[in-house]
Amino acid sequence: MFQHTKGVIKALIIAVIAIFGLSFFMPSQIVLQQELVVNVSQDDVFTFLEDGNNIKSYFPNLEGITLEDKGDGDYIFIGHDDALYRLELKVSDKAKGVELTYYKEDDKKGVFVFTTVKSEDQTMLSQTQFWNLGYNPITKLLGHQTKDESEDRLLDEMIKLKEMLEK
Repeated sequence: MFQHTKGVIKALIIAVIAIFGLSFFMPSQIVLQQELVVNVSQDDVFTFLEDGNNIKSYFPNLEGITLEDKGDGDYIFIGHDDALYRLELKVSDKAKGVELTYYKEDDKKGVFVFTTVKSEDQTMLSQTQFWNLGYNPITKLLGHQTKDESEDRLLDEMIKLKEMLEK
């Protein structure tokens, strides 16, 4: 009986060491990107994106959340987990794009970059998300294992945004 327990403990220790070892070679950031063509002018798409009142339209996780506008592109809200979050909106008129930095408490969790490129009466809309996974090996492993699902969700969100813009 004791030999069996000893074997199980050794196996657990080896598994933990393997997970920590693998995590040293994994990046602590994950990047997701999607782009699509919107049948609306670049100016109209950019005007929508730069308006802070529309943030909840392209982030469905904010549904049911009250954003408080603190001015100068800063928005705060209490999340579904009762933690304090902040979004920082930066607008680039010259590049016709926006950047949203996402904080939980004071920890930067992600950066979302929306860019627009004019193509006659259409717009190529691109979104790149940079997610900070931190140094926790389990979080890093799960983040990288679910990357494909996250990209599929991002595509679904971009399609909904396209439909909204084309109405």
